[in-house]
Amino acid sequence: VDEPIYWGPGFNLEHSDGMNFVRFSFEREWSIWEARQANIALSGFSAAGAGIVVCSTDFRWADVRQKNPQRISGLGMGFHAGLRMQLHRRFFIQTTAHMGGVSLPWIRIQGPGDAGAEQRIGYFEGAFALGYLIGGNHRNSKRACDTCPKWGR
Repeated sequence: VDEPIYWGPGFNLEHSDGMNFVRFSFEREWSIWEARQANIALSGFSAAGAGIVVCSTDFRWADVRQKNPQRISGLGMGFHAGLRMQLHRRFFIQTTAHMGGVSLPWIRIQGPGDAGAEQRIGYFEGAFALGYLIGGNHRNSKRACDTCPKWGR
């Protein structure tokens, strides 16, 4: 039945300690543009990944609370892409868009018994970062890096 059900004020289901998406990704990075004299470079990156979702579900029914321990509750996959502008050798500005979905068919709601729930979630996230690279010289000749800016040899 695809109709909403009202459970009353004593019902609550939440992943109170987070819904932790542990994934492995394959990422690609490429150089788009660089200005040798101004020490500015623009690069792009994209990635695809998949993994497990670990949840700790807090369930309340008729004001009786059941706090379930963390466990593998499902699987997920995601994709992200973005741009990074590197300024000089150490500073960068980065934007990233990330989207994906998770399927949680193994949510525990009342301990280790048969009581469980299912949930499917799609998501989209945008991120912006300012960063500073620490350590080392950050020259591509020292790091044997194909995507590092070529300035200041």
